[in-house]
Amino acid sequence: MGWEDALTYNSDKIAATKANLTEVSTLINNRVKFINRTRGRLTLEEQELLLIKDKVDNRLADVQSILDVATVKTAIAGETYEMDQTDVADGDEAEASIIAAIAAIIDELELNDVSYEIEKVSYTPAIAGTEGDADGTDGSFEFKVKLTKRIKEDETDTLTMTIKATPYSAG
Repeated sequence: MGWEDALTYNSDKIAATKANLTEVSTLINNRVKFINRTRGRLTLEEQELLLIKDKVDNRLADVQSILDVATVKTAIAGETYEMDQTDVADGDEAEASIIAAIAAIIDELELNDVSYEIEKVSYTPAIAGTEGDADGTDGSFEFKVKLTKRIKEDETDTLTMTIKATPYSAG
C-alpha cells in the first residue's frame, strides 16, 4: 500500500495510522533524550535518526490534515445556511454571510490552518410578498466549498443558502 492510499483511508485507518506514527515519533524522541542525557552529543547515526523522526512527524501532519479537512467538510455540509431577503441585495451579501459562517465553523473546530474557497454555483433572488402572494418566493445562493490543508484537498457537494422572502405587509 503506497502513501497515496492514505488519502482514501476511512476514519478508522486514519486513526490507526496516526497512532502508529505518533508511537514511532515518541520512541525516537525518548531515544534522543536518553542519548543527550548520557553522552551529550549525537553521532551520525543519531542525527539520521532525527531526520527519520522529522519524516515521521511530517507524515503525522499529513495524516492530521486528512482528518482536519474531513472534519471541516462534514461540519460545513451539516450546517443550515439562511438569510432574510432584507439582508441580501445581491449574491455578494449572501457570499459574505457564507464566508463568515465557514470561518466561524473552522474557528470553533480550532482548525485555522484549513483553507477554503467558495465557488458560486447559482444565485436566485428572493421575491418579496405581494397582495396576491403574501409569502413571496424564497431565493437561494448555491455554492461549493473547496478545502485544503497540506496534502489534502476536498470539495463539498453543492450547498444551498436559503434567502427567506420578505412577507407582504399591508400598510
